Amino acid sequence: MIRTRLMALAAALWLIAGGVASAQYIDKYYNPFEYSKDPARFKAPPVPKYYNEDEHTRFYTLVDFKPNDKNVGRLFLNTDEKKNPIALDGEAAKFSVTYLSKGDLENFVEYWLAGRFKTFECVLTVPDNFEGHFWYYVYGDDKKLLQGDDLGKDRKSARISLSVEGVRRLVLKTAGGKQTNKLRVTWVNPILTEPKDDE
Repeated sequence: MIRTRLMALAAALWLIAGGVASAQYIDKYYNPFEYSKDPARFKAPPVPKYYNEDEHTRFYTLVDFKPNDKNVGRLFLNTDEKKNPIALDGEAAKFSVTYLSKGDLENFVEYWLAGRFKTFECVLTVPDNFEGHFWYYVYGDDKKLLQGDDLGKDRKSARISLSVEGVRRLVLKTAGGKQTNKLRVTWVNPILTEPKDDE
């Protein structure tokens, strides 16, 4: 009897430990800020060449950066999913990063900035016929730089402009309910700046 109880207790402890281990593995696998710290799982790509400059500043676009885009649906550069050009306020966008959202999961695209840049700006848009509710975030390494929850029925775009000084890893994240499955999410004209005097 005692032996049976001890065996049952050992089995229960083993199951609990296994469940905890599995939960930790799942958390680590789905946490973008944890798994990217592991150099064995994320090799930082090189910073691309700037596309323009003036007397004091160089300008880069995220379209030229290699993304970690495994946590979104299909990703499109400078077009929508039907290969149509992206327009903003009636004008063609020069650059854009578009993905189809994976339902009510958190979606994110991650970029390696190497701590070189000063500012990031873009306009986040959803289609005019979207009637749901949508959250968006920008992370710099482990720090939340921006959070918004005002895209949906009454507002289809949000202008983003923030400092990314010292940021090595930029994460653009969005989330919503089931109505966001396959929703087209577009980061229009995602531009980074680098001061020329920091060479």
